[in-house]
Amino acid sequence: MSRWTRTIITALAIFVGLVFAAPCFAAGGNCPTASNYVNPANPTGPLVTLSSLGVASCYFVGGGGSDTNPGTSKSLPWLHAPGMPNCTGTCGSASISAGTGIILQGGMTYHVFASTSGATDVPMGGTWTWNHSGTGSSPVYVGVDPGWYTGSSFARPIITQDNPLSTNTVSSCAHADGEWFNGGSPTNVIYDGFDLQGVCDTGANGPGFAYGSNILERSYAHGWTLTATSGDDSYKQLAGDSTSGRALFDVVDGADSTYGANCTNFSSCGSGCGTYDTQCATGWAFSPCFDVEYSVIRHVSNGLECTDPRIVIGNLFEYIFEPSFGGRHGNVIESLGGSPGNTCEYIGNLTRYNNNGEIWDLDCATGFIFNNVWFQTGAGNGNLILQPPGSSDVPVLTQYFFANNTADASTQAYAYPGNGASAYWAPGSTIVIENQHMIGVSSVFGSSPWFSCHSPSSCTETDIGGEVIMSSSAATAAGYSASNNFAPTSSSSPTVGQGINMTSQCLTYSSDSELCSGTAGAVQVQVGWGGEVAFYPGIAMPNARGSSWDAGAFQYSASTSGQPLAPTGLTAAIQ
Repeated sequence: MSRWTRTIITALAIFVGLVFAAPCFAAGGNCPTASNYVNPANPTGPLVTLSSLGVASCYFVGGGGSDTNPGTSKSLPWLHAPGMPNCTGTCGSASISAGTGIILQGGMTYHVFASTSGATDVPMGGTWTWNHSGTGSSPVYVGVDPGWYTGSSFARPIITQDNPLSTNTVSSCAHADGEWFNGGSPTNVIYDGFDLQGVCDTGANGPGFAYGSNILERSYAHGWTLTATSGDDSYKQLAGDSTSGRALFDVVDGADSTYGANCTNFSSCGSGCGTYDTQCATGWAFSPCFDVEYSVIRHVSNGLECTDPRIVIGNLFEYIFEPSFGGRHGNVIESLGGSPGNTCEYIGNLTRYNNNGEIWDLDCATGFIFNNVWFQTGAGNGNLILQPPGSSDVPVLTQYFFANNTADASTQAYAYPGNGASAYWAPGSTIVIENQHMIGVSSVFGSSPWFSCHSPSSCTETDIGGEVIMSSSAATAAGYSASNNFAPTSSSSPTVGQGINMTSQCLTYSSDSELCSGTAGAVQVQVGWGGEVAFYPGIAMPNARGSSWDAGAFQYSASTSGQPLAPTGLTAAIQ
């Protein structure tokens, strides 16, 4: 199912629910009325109100509250949220039904293990477990009101596992291998706006925050440590599911975690971070996952390590290096088998400054890959691996379509030959390439190619045209560089106007014609909400391609040259 199809279904469900549903689903009070919330049906569009999402009544959780309060207003909030072990009284007996919102005050800190209490500190008594479902038209919302906070400005509420932060290993954990939040069992829930920190890992798998088939958005996971004797660094910060869970505008950044500060300038240290135990990064960002959009993933050893990561759009992947524990290879994205007949959409992602075993390892029956940028991705043992779905060494029919991507010589694609855990390309499988900007290679197919077909895979290779292929020195001379994400810098840049007009194919690539609608659109990381936020648009303003198409991921416009854009305000910075 394409992202656009899912968007239409979501929008129709919300509309029908609002027209025909009862006016109120729970006994909470009035919800915040400002337009401060992501619209899942149009995540990069204007922010919307909770009521427009089908959230009709709200409970409030904040400083100075009491669980015996009604919790229906900011003036009489609860101290805890339902599902926190220490929630009692009215909080513990509240009926949370479809259309209910739980609003946590910004600037508060919720302690999983410690008994710390104070004006802004609340002991939870253990892992926060959420078991209340919404409906498609009236979801349950668990999150924040950016207009309600303690302190001088809004900061996400912190959920901490109460271990001190460190960029080194630690000798032991005060509270080992815990879990912030378990919300994977219910359905139709939106989790929004949490600062997740303080994990101490001894080699366990986690996860830290389980969101299951629901939506996790605008949250920030960081500040984990590992013991020096950890057998693995596979603690999973965020865990969705393999069929429908969705992440929007999240940040997972290990820069303040064990080994995360050891390489923060790729040009000076990145080449030394491509082998096991080089102490450049630790931790896994997402596992499992299905749909990850407009998120920042950096300073980890594994980005997306998922059975079927089918929708991956607008993300920033950087400073992802080989693990320092466990002897396994790292990955930016690794699909663990996929699912039969799946269709994958990988659109508008920026993958840069990485050095690990595999950059992208995909398992797609049909893969549409466009508007992506890869550069300085290291010399791993895989790079961009294209496989059919499957978990055994058998031929499976597959087809991949590449259009308007930009890649330097560090990222090259190939059809995997299969092994005991993966399939290979069956006769009749195809790869179609069009409008690529390729730097440091000699050809699309053939001699010193960008794509290679490894036996026994059987590949029908089709180059429709519109490619711009240049040496690294020629690219530099023409102004394409890492500092501008290899975007064109002027109307006379060699990629401008050199692509083939693909307007007739845009609906084939995605049901929303996104190939026609714009240019590379990955987010960038910015400071905000008391930590880091995913700012969109990050690389450049999306520019509709019109009638004259450029080669590569960018469509040149005199007003936007591919440089990262500065945020214009808090709302823009988080959405």
